[in-house]
Amino acid sequence: MVPYVHLIKHCDDLGIPADRSSSLFSFLGVFAAIGRLGGGCICDIKRINSLFLYQAAVFVAGTATMLFILADTYASLVAVVIMFSVADGLMVSTFIIELFKSVEDSERAPCLGFCMMAAGILVFGSPPLTGLMADRFGNYVAAFLTAGSVGVLGSLIPFVLLCIERKNNSDNHAAYLEEIMDKEQTVDKEMQQI
Repeated sequence: MVPYVHLIKHCDDLGIPADRSSSLFSFLGVFAAIGRLGGGCICDIKRINSLFLYQAAVFVAGTATMLFILADTYASLVAVVIMFSVADGLMVSTFIIELFKSVEDSERAPCLGFCMMAAGILVFGSPPLTGLMADRFGNYVAAFLTAGSVGVLGSLIPFVLLCIERKNNSDNHAAYLEEIMDKEQTVDKEMQQI
């Protein structure tokens, strides 16, 4: 959420005129929509694990947030905005898919409500904190680095959990991977029946 709120001020600090920097929101909107639609289509492919796609999207969005500090021209900002917004769109689509896969049918509504509440608190709190950091340090370097690093580190947590689980099931890796894919396909079939 930090780039959405602080992008114009960051562009102003770089000396980019307001009319050009405001056009970046068009790129944000269009490519986030493409990411959301694409995320749904990609997750329909049987061999795609939506959890890994979600992790990759969070990683790319965090990386793109950190790359905002290196983008000092309008063209480089457009490239970073496109990268960020596609990843942001993928995150939204795959998050909801993974959320619904992780709970029973009867618990989906409360689980979605709780996750939206928790996300709302973070979305509401992070831009003022990063704005305070930008005011304190006089630029957005620390703000974008902090916001991006949270995403990158957060995306690595499921990989660590997967490694721990794999270590516990280290007897037969091929059987373990087949078991994961079978669970994925079973949940996909259940989702299609709904």
